[in-house]
Amino acid sequence: MISRNLIFVLATLCIFQLVSANETPSISHGPMLGAVSEHGARIWARTTEPSELTCTLAQVGTKSGQLTQKVRTTLALDNTCIITFDKLKKETEYKYVVRDGKSERQGSFTTLGSSLTQKGIRIVYGYGYNHTENKMKPGTSIFQEMTASKADLVLFLGDFPYTARGASRAIG
Repeated sequence: MISRNLIFVLATLCIFQLVSANETPSISHGPMLGAVSEHGARIWARTTEPSELTCTLAQVGTKSGQLTQKVRTTLALDNTCIITFDKLKKETEYKYVVRDGKSERQGSFTTLGSSLTQKGIRIVYGYGYNHTENKMKPGTSIFQEMTASKADLVLFLGDFPYTARGASRAIG
């Protein structure tokens, strides 16, 4: 009896390995945007297995000047990579598309100006949830509330229930 069960388990594992080996690599996490400055930005991504990502960056509203970067994810870096773009125009909106096989994700950002002293920054943060402090209307979510605040930066702190309603505050 034990040998039949063992054979069944091993056969199932072999079939799973064959099926998963034929899967096309895809983006599993991200892309996440970071380190946006006057003239640059970095984009982090993770893939399901080692592969080559292609990231295309273009200034919004123009068809010329498209930049393309190819970066490889590796097991040594947990299938992650950072795509770096430098020499961008300040105070300019860009759109990016990250591709891995059939998987495609996109986003946008605006590079910073030479000085933030003349522009207020609006920060929204979510923090430890306490249902007795929940003042949200039924049928809404914390993300709708955060979006309505038009934040420049969103922070999730502590025990924040991002899947449901939560508490948030706007600063600025």
